[in-house]
Amino acid sequence: MSLILAIDQGTTSTRAIIFGGAFDSGDAVRAVAQEEFPQHYPASGWVEHDPADIWATVVRTARAALAKAGLEVDDIDLWEINEAFAVVPMIAMQEMGIPHAKLNVN
Repeated sequence: MSLILAIDQGTTSTRAIIFGGAFDSGDAVRAVAQEEFPQHYPASGWVEHDPADIWATVVRTARAALAKAGLEVDDIDLWEINEAFAVVPMIAMQEMGIPHAKLNVN
């Protein structure tokens, strides 16, 4: 069975979801972790995010999902990262020891 860890970076939170198993049987989601991060409003109608907050929540949610599923980094066959900031997946890769061949950023 292949395992995929998907990281979805939203406007207000980071979510890590581990998929594995048969999608048509309802057991495809093995674990989910989500964490909100601070929003900064420097002016009316503006919102900013601290890249350090985003990086930290990516690493924490990925580790939390792995722990919930009883898995290690090496157990994941593909890391799917939906991330607008290219530096975040690069730092997460380095921090967690994710092999380049197992990472897909879109």
